[in-house]
Amino acid sequence: MRAAASKVTIRIPDDIMGTGLMGYGITTNIVQGIETDLHVRTACFEDEQQQLFLFVHAEIGLMFPELKETLLAALADPRVTEQNLMLVAQHTHSGPGGYTHFPFYNFTLGGFKPHVFEAISEAMLASVKQALAGLKPAVLEQQRERIADEMPIGYNRSLRAYLRNPAAEKLMPDQTHLAFERAMDIWNVRDTSGKYIFQINWFGVHPTSCGNNFNRICFDNKGYAAELLERERGDGFVAIFAQQLTGDVSPNYHGPDQKLIRNTRKQLQNAKDNGALQYEVARSSFLQPAPMPNGDNKIQFRLKEFNLGSLPVAAEFSNGEAGAASVSAAHGMAFIQGTPVDGPGIPVALGKLASRWFKPLDPGNFQYPKVPVLESGTGKVAGTSDLSKFRMLGPFEKTMQGILWHKKQGLLEKLPWTPAILPLQVVRLGHTAIIGFPGEITTTAGRILRSMCLEALRPAGVEKVLISTYANSYFGYCTTYHEYMEQAYEGGHTVFGRHTHGAFLTAYKQLIQEFISDGK
Repeated sequence: MRAAASKVTIRIPDDIMGTGLMGYGITTNIVQGIETDLHVRTACFEDEQQQLFLFVHAEIGLMFPELKETLLAALADPRVTEQNLMLVAQHTHSGPGGYTHFPFYNFTLGGFKPHVFEAISEAMLASVKQALAGLKPAVLEQQRERIADEMPIGYNRSLRAYLRNPAAEKLMPDQTHLAFERAMDIWNVRDTSGKYIFQINWFGVHPTSCGNNFNRICFDNKGYAAELLERERGDGFVAIFAQQLTGDVSPNYHGPDQKLIRNTRKQLQNAKDNGALQYEVARSSFLQPAPMPNGDNKIQFRLKEFNLGSLPVAAEFSNGEAGAASVSAAHGMAFIQGTPVDGPGIPVALGKLASRWFKPLDPGNFQYPKVPVLESGTGKVAGTSDLSKFRMLGPFEKTMQGILWHKKQGLLEKLPWTPAILPLQVVRLGHTAIIGFPGEITTTAGRILRSMCLEALRPAGVEKVLISTYANSYFGYCTTYHEYMEQAYEGGHTVFGRHTHGAFLTAYKQLIQEFISDGK
């Protein structure tokens, strides 16, 4: 096998001040300074048959298909295609937005920002070219590091929803630190002289240590972790801190007597402290190596698009409901209310009061029991596509101003406003498969997906499965059916309805069957 990695700094545009930050979705969260640089890191692998796999990790909030299309066109390398290229976002909430044409993600940002898109695209292209040029003989070591229960590295922010799952362990409100995956999957790559040249690790936790009043560009906790490991290893070492099961996992304490962190200096210190914890887990893999067998290091891949806005769900994943399917995207009131510590939205009491204005959905509607506020699949706001009804709100409500501005510019005519045709991807390297997931998935939903994929892939010789989230596109959240019924923030952001998880299980099982057929 040959491998290489690279790191390129994203050029921050000179006129970045005042640009909206991507993640919290509020108009006051704008760039007022630069705390850290942002980077694109690429890991490249090549097997003996000269098959490539490129893993491109960008310190941005979300990933969108326009970035992949632009990168492939600019690269113009026949060895690199949408099939063997996986682009993932780190998910910092303190990076500039406006780099997608899907209008929903620009409502609070003032529209598409070409200078931001170009800066990210240029860094991706340079990073991929550097990695391809640096390929050399290498050895991959894999391991999984358990994270001690007492390490304050993360918390489940929706414990009630988590406990709805039939197999959930019984936990108390002060045990949110136990209700997520306390483990880090690690790939360490060294050259034939024994020198380690890069690491990729996968651990799910939100980069929301810096909150929605932290108006500075920052790579947040995962960026600080990467910086620490790269500094320690030195000599061009590249560290990629990627995401796995992130949807309901916060770096901020969620439990009894939780308090909002408003002081921006404290937020920054929290980002550094959490990054230091992730760094300690990552560096421990070098102290007592426990390599897992990699197999023959053969690379195989398959990417296929599915319409998650309307996908029939296989009976085995339907929770016993006849005719189960995913449905047109809608964001619910629970999404508008935000999360209590990471990113509060409108007050809960106001959300409950506002919910009374909406006609309750019939239980036969697969979005039930969600209270749909913004239907990005059909272009409706508060149940109507006649946005002129909201003109009186425009002067008072800045998000509505953003929606009306997009309407005036003719940017809302094309539906949906968020991605529905989604690229699902599986890449195999030896005994391990990486599932590229185009959004964020909760702890239990992710474990079920990973287990299903492993069971389906075992006949092909796969012994381990990783889920790499924020890959190639972004649609929102995926909860389990049971978590969805709680309608916490994550359920309100599970846009394709209560059978979203079942639809993804159905789609990935089909993808894997085709993947296995390819390899025969």
